Amino acid sequence: MPDASNTPTPDPKNGPSRAGSPPLPPLVTGRGRRIGEIGLQRLRSSVLLKATAIAAFMGYGGLIFLTIVGRIPFPQAAVVAVMSLASWFFLFWWLPVIESTRIRLGDDTGRSGIGTVLETIAIGCVVLVHVLMAIIVVYVARSPPS
Repeated sequence: MPDASNTPTPDPKNGPSRAGSPPLPPLVTGRGRRIGEIGLQRLRSSVLLKATAIAAFMGYGGLIFLTIVGRIPFPQAAVVAVMSLASWFFLFWWLPVIESTRIRLGDDTGRSGIGTVLETIAIGCVVLVHVLMAIIVVYVARSPPS
């Protein structure tokens, strides 16, 4: 049976050692870019996200109007609105993670596209949710009143 006192233990500051790579710097809370900063920077730079934000606000107005006139029940409108808000929440939550993934992967040619693919999928999901919301609002508005 091997002696337990001779086995190396991982450094709690840097985690388990990674062969051939430098240790990661310790995480310090309160430093770096805040969650909202990265999301707002992406929102300002992306035409697709700007258009999606405009469509979201128009969709919220449409849901409110359709609820007031009685064309869509409040619980259904609330579910659509919560799904929309949840998609924005998760996008802004994951963008800093995707950014740190890009930084940690660096310029490695085999892995450099991972961050771009992750961001494209995240933004695509938000766009898809709001396209579906727009379809729901237009469909309910165009259907004959019951």
